[in-house]
Amino acid sequence: MKTKNLYVYPIDKKYIKRIVTKAPAHKVFKKNGVIEDLTNAVDFICDEGTPVMAALEGVVVAVRDDVMENYDGIEPPTEEELPEEKQDGNYVVIRHANGEFSQYSHLRYKGVLVKKGQHVSTGEIIAYSGNTGWSLEPHLHFMVFKFRKNGKGFRTLKVRWKGES
Repeated sequence: MKTKNLYVYPIDKKYIKRIVTKAPAHKVFKKNGVIEDLTNAVDFICDEGTPVMAALEGVVVAVRDDVMENYDGIEPPTEEELPEEKQDGNYVVIRHANGEFSQYSHLRYKGVLVKKGQHVSTGEIIAYSGNTGWSLEPHLHFMVFKFRKNGKGFRTLKVRWKGES
């Protein structure tokens, strides 16, 4: 399923080293009856500290920027290696039109510039890229998702990029 909205890249193209769509964490996880489908997530490989922009206007609904830890293993970390609540590292989640949400993960420690409840514009700098959480190298993990109708989990959507067919 594709997004109804059109998004811009959350990293300026001049800073992108490569774009990865298939990564160890880009799969379906089922935990305690909750399904998290990350199959359409996109990783923008870039240097740590690269400005991260809102890919579409919306309202910030969640923020975390207190994670300093990094786990760089291919297999998911155990709770002892990195607790589940820290695996996304630092992040921002934005609610958009059409019931879509975008998430920006693995941001720099204390690198988030926005607050919950804040309205952001397309292209506005919201954070800086990092290497926190379950992250093999500095990058921005980006995904657009919708919550499942039963409220148990979410599914990522294939992103429609502005200017691409």
